[in-house]
Amino acid sequence: MIEHTFIGLRERNVQRILNPVRWAGALMKDVRQISRERFVLYNLVSTQLKVRYQRSVLGFFWTLLNPLMMLTVLAIVFSQVMRWNIGDYSVYLFAGLVPWGLASQGIEAGTRTLVANEGLIRKVSIHKLIFPMADVIVATINMFFAMIALFIILAVVVFFLPTDFRLHQTLVLLPIATVLLALVTLGVALITMTMNTFFRDVDHITSVVLTAVFYASPILYKLELLKTDTKDLTWIAMWNPMTHFIELFHSAIYSGVWPTALNWIVALSVTVGTLVVGYVLFKLAEHRYIFRL
Repeated sequence: MIEHTFIGLRERNVQRILNPVRWAGALMKDVRQISRERFVLYNLVSTQLKVRYQRSVLGFFWTLLNPLMMLTVLAIVFSQVMRWNIGDYSVYLFAGLVPWGLASQGIEAGTRTLVANEGLIRKVSIHKLIFPMADVIVATINMFFAMIALFIILAVVVFFLPTDFRLHQTLVLLPIATVLLALVTLGVALITMTMNTFFRDVDHITSVVLTAVFYASPILYKLELLKTDTKDLTWIAMWNPMTHFIELFHSAIYSGVWPTALNWIVALSVTVGTLVVGYVLFKLAEHRYIFRL
């Protein structure tokens, strides 16, 4: 009798967890609550942006100057010192580094966001989804300023350097690629945030994994460089989901060739998959976060 009762309760719990109507209702409820607390989200974003450059002489101008200087240094190192045979290498490098900055910054900040905001969470009743959302929005804003720096460099390349590079109509893909990248960053941040709240080692593991993903993505090099007469390592990059997001930006900014169907399918699938998994993990652990901070 007890065994049958236990099995029945377990089946009902599984049905409740897998009920799509329940999840749709929970999502709509969260959307309404976040909408009511949108001013909290705005304040978190503005505070992060202000605190980052407070007490500096140039202030917020560093959001433009910092990526411009960093991208210039990297371009000189990899194009002049290492001498990789890639046409308009600085443009290729920037087109990959700028979106990577959004992903890495958003995921790293989102991973530790609940732990970092422990004091505020204990004092004020705020929807916890707001914290990783704020981190991703800040990363997206920083990417926007980095993109301005990128187009400044593009202008220099096009008008002042001897090159055949030109801007392409595929630039219209930039908003779509940015939205997809921001959403997948949020999805991954939700997953790592939940795991890090229960196991603090996840923060350090995430940094290591991001480093591995960076070098496994065609940011510093082209995919063609992984293929030689003796070995073909392109499969490593192609199995890396980030490759397909980076290729969207390379297509939009550098090559002017429309992304392949594989790039779109993988990018869309990974975005939806990470958001679903991240949100489910978040909801399952939502009421236990406070006890783990």
